[in-house]
Amino acid sequence: MNKKIILMTALCGVVAGVAHAQDYLPVSGTWNTPANWNGGALPTGGAGTGNARIRDLNTVTLAIPGALGNNLWLGAGAGADRSGTLTILPGGTLSLSGQTFVGGSGGITTGTLNINAGGTLQGSDIVFMGRDNATGFATVDGTWNTGGALWMGVQGAGAGTLMINDGGIVTVNGQLGLGWQAGPGNTGGSGTIVVADGGQLSLLTPWNNANSIQAGSVMNINLGGTVIASGNKVTSANDYFTTGRIATDGTGISATYDSGSNTTTIVAIPEPATLGMVVAFGGALLFIRRKMVI
Repeated sequence: MNKKIILMTALCGVVAGVAHAQDYLPVSGTWNTPANWNGGALPTGGAGTGNARIRDLNTVTLAIPGALGNNLWLGAGAGADRSGTLTILPGGTLSLSGQTFVGGSGGITTGTLNINAGGTLQGSDIVFMGRDNATGFATVDGTWNTGGALWMGVQGAGAGTLMINDGGIVTVNGQLGLGWQAGPGNTGGSGTIVVADGGQLSLLTPWNNANSIQAGSVMNINLGGTVIASGNKVTSANDYFTTGRIATDGTGISATYDSGSNTTTIVAIPEPATLGMVVAFGGALLFIRRKMVI
């Protein structure tokens, strides 16, 4: 029999060096047009020309299945605005063999990733959102499998925001870090995740009970949204909620551990008649307090 615990309660890494990036030319258009890329060839899944950089205010759409790349930058470089946007349309699939940078690095750079319903992004390494003072935005209505860690607001004053909408599924294969500090002496920025009604975030690697959501960062779990975390994270979910690092538009969160799957499911509690509830569990009384979405 699976043991279930129900409570009504409320990183470090090394960035790989990359060379010979395949830049998208200063025009907006489709991913699958070779002439739009420096060198007149599409990125591949290997090194060298496999590295794709979309920047210089370019907006790129991807609507084909089977697109490949190694490392992907959306926005990269200091100085003038080097922002870039990629939208994966229904039926479009992109598989990466390297790292992903949404808001890669430097100055006023902003990276934007949109995965529409029916679109898929499959990664295989670390995802950085808002690195080195850059800003990263991602909106997911389709499917995103990071393939590695998800680090948001990494170093400096970087900021990353991830919105998971109805039908959107984001799976993080490595460590989660919001306001993450990648290396000694670096100050983390901020990270915000919103799991909206019908959205799902799955964390396949147990989060760090103290450091995965730093002060100034927040994971919003809205009514109807679901977070599935590896391991027994009932206590740490409660701790993050108490300190305002997990928030909800309901009156609190319900964290349920299932020993059979070794996962903790976290959802928002629907609005009751009052702002506080008292739940008896194991002889203890736990008070739920409302945490509004930030």
